[in-house]
Amino acid sequence: MMRAVSDYAPRPGPPPTLIGIGGIAWSGDPSVCYSTLLGSCIAVCLWDPMACKGGITHFLLAEAPSDKADDTRYGTVALPLLAMNLAAVGCDRQRFRAIVAGGSDLLSNMKPIGTENSEYALEWLRQERIQIVQKDFGGSNARRVRFHPSTGVCEITTIANAPQSPS
Repeated sequence: MMRAVSDYAPRPGPPPTLIGIGGIAWSGDPSVCYSTLLGSCIAVCLWDPMACKGGITHFLLAEAPSDKADDTRYGTVALPLLAMNLAAVGCDRQRFRAIVAGGSDLLSNMKPIGTENSEYALEWLRQERIQIVQKDFGGSNARRVRFHPSTGVCEITTIANAPQSPS
C-alpha cells in the first residue's frame, strides 16, 4: 500500500523506538511503538494476546556462520532469542501470533537474499508452530514496519522507489 506524504505526519504520543539490524526489543507498555525499515532484511513480530506483550527482531541474514553464533543479525540467533525473552516476561509460546515482513530482492542482479530470508522466517515459525497473522514479503521495494507490542497492531507500508541500500 502506498501512502501520501501526509501519512508520515507526526503521530500523538512518544516517537517510535527504532529497531536497527540485529535489534531485538519487547514490551507490554501501551505507549511503546517499534519501527524499522526493511529491504532484504526480515522483521518478525511476536505477540501474546493474553499477556498483551510483544516483541520485534530485525535480522539481516537467515543463518549465522559458526563464528557468529551469538550475533543477532542472523535469524538463527535472533528468532529463538526473541521468543525466549518474551517467555521470560510471562508470555506463553503457545499463544504467540506472528507478523512477518521484508524480504525484498532490491537488486535483481544479486543473489535473492530477501527470498532466502523470507523462507527461513516462515520455516522457523512453522517448526515452532507459531500462527502467522500478517505477512508482507518480496517484491523490489522497501517496507516500513510499525509494531505496537501491547496490542499486536502492525502497520506495514511499502516504500516505492526506495534507495537501493536499506536493509
